[in-house]
Amino acid sequence: MTMNAWNPDLCALAWRFAAEAHNGQTVPGTELPYILHVGAVAMEVVSAFVLEEGVEQPDLALQCALLHDVLEDTPVTVEALSGRFGEVVAQGVLALTKNPEIQEKRARMEDSLRRILDQPREVAMVKMADRIVNLQ
Repeated sequence: MTMNAWNPDLCALAWRFAAEAHNGQTVPGTELPYILHVGAVAMEVVSAFVLEEGVEQPDLALQCALLHDVLEDTPVTVEALSGRFGEVVAQGVLALTKNPEIQEKRARMEDSLRRILDQPREVAMVKMADRIVNLQ
């Protein structure tokens, strides 16, 4: 089983950015810092690297995992993400972000899944990791 390595410097930049963006937020229903959720999603993604062959863009997967909630839950903009992490990462995170203009839950989920499936498969890995962590 071969695995492409990820760039720890890119990971560290995304981790710090997420920590700053989510500073002061807590995991719902707890007093734990929200960055704990972000880290758990990133760890699920890394676990998937070991189990899944052919992860072509591990940096994209990890950066999107670490940044997956910054557009939805903080004042960070897609433009800020694009400027800092590039358009591919920004579009991946945007795809993982629910569209607040869609009120009906089912339609919002369908929109989200459609946008995720239009991205590289590493973005879908992040969505699955987020769901796993949320179920734990």
